[in-house]
Amino acid sequence: MGKGLVNVPRRICERVSDRGAPLTPELLSASREFRAWVHDAHLRASVGLEESAGAIAGLHDPRSRRILSIFQSSVTRFAQRLPQSYPECFTPRGEEVYT
Repeated sequence: MGKGLVNVPRRICERVSDRGAPLTPELLSASREFRAWVHDAHLRASVGLEESAGAIAGLHDPRSRRILSIFQSSVTRFAQRLPQSYPECFTPRGEEVYT
């Protein structure tokens, strides 16, 4: 955020910053809005990754399959690490996600 790089939707940042305090990474990541967004984005990405894996496997061009598989693997690894990076956004099934 200090360098102007924020990969969080503006609406989430605006909701958090509307509470009066300057928006900081700590304030943002502690907010219910951010946690909900991370959790929901992760779920959507997981579905998308499953769909794209099937589409890549169905490609007839081996070079395209190879290149897209590299990208797919990279994004999959990132998605798998996200719960460790933001454990407060992920809880066991059936429990409330947000604090």
